[in-house]
Amino acid sequence: MVKKFILLTLILFSIGLKQTEAQVSVNVNIGTPPSWAPYGYEEERYYYMPDIDTYYDVHTAKFIYCSGGRWVYVSSLPSIYAHFDLYHGYKVVLNYRGSDPYRYYTVHRVKYPRGYRGPRQLTVREYHVHEDHYKNIPPGHWKNGKWKNEVSEVRYYKSDNREYYNNKHERSNGNGHGNGNGHGHGKH
Repeated sequence: MVKKFILLTLILFSIGLKQTEAQVSVNVNIGTPPSWAPYGYEEERYYYMPDIDTYYDVHTAKFIYCSGGRWVYVSSLPSIYAHFDLYHGYKVVLNYRGSDPYRYYTVHRVKYPRGYRGPRQLTVREYHVHEDHYKNIPPGHWKNGKWKNEVSEVRYYKSDNREYYNNKHERSNGNGHGNGNGHGHGKH
């Protein structure tokens, strides 16, 4: 009888230990962006997906959408959004620090209507698959549309207009007179 009790205690202890290990391994990745998230925004908590009027909370790994007049938090997209491709659908990165990003839903819906496409987004998965190609992009150029990839060409956009330069030789010298390749009238 004592042997059975000790054996049963050891079995229960080992099962409890296994469950504890499983809980630790599950919780390790909470708060990290999913592989379909835009790369370079690890510190941001929310994304808004205008094509499906849905938010994603990185910290809780939950999608937030309106159903029956209430905002619902779920672990996976509902079947009505099964067609949505998380890797290629556009995600607006929100600079919001509260716990209810839908507070500004009417603003987000007007500013980012269905079909909205901002600057190209490199996903976390794309970055890690092609890390050697992208590792030389200067820090900070992933954000705010400063980086564009057009057939392996890196473009850095000037903040005042949509002109770009590919390298230091194509940068404007800043005096407003171009780079000397124009056909102006010159001095008489």
